[in-house]
Amino acid sequence: MRLLWVVLGCMAVLAGCGEDQESPPGLEIYAGNFRVTELFREQSGNLCPTARESFENQLEVLVSKSQFEARFANRYVTLYGEIHTDLSFWAIDGESKPDENQDLTGVFQNEDEFTGLIKEVWTGCTRFTDLLGERVVDE
Repeated sequence: MRLLWVVLGCMAVLAGCGEDQESPPGLEIYAGNFRVTELFREQSGNLCPTARESFENQLEVLVSKSQFEARFANRYVTLYGEIHTDLSFWAIDGESKPDENQDLTGVFQNEDEFTGLIKEVWTGCTRFTDLLGERVVDE
């Protein structure tokens, strides 16, 4: 009887090894190209340059399972992070510059729109910029 339980236990463990333990499928639909409107929110510090009122940018979003990558056309480096099943995402500067960093957080409202916030920190300045993203539809 003990041997039967050992065999059943081993079979259960082996069966579990083959199961897909990754994020639920479907997050890849949030990948694509987006037109982003950047809206200055606030800044603090004595070395901040003059902020722009608004700025248009382009963003390529890459998604693989729960991995999230944000490639901006201007102003920001490529940011790496995660997207979650509640459609929230975060990404950080992968450049690892000790005196500069950029953090992106946000949430998709649907597969074509998101809102986000970029926090930039460099010597003498911290700046927050709101992002409104809209998917670019290829014609």
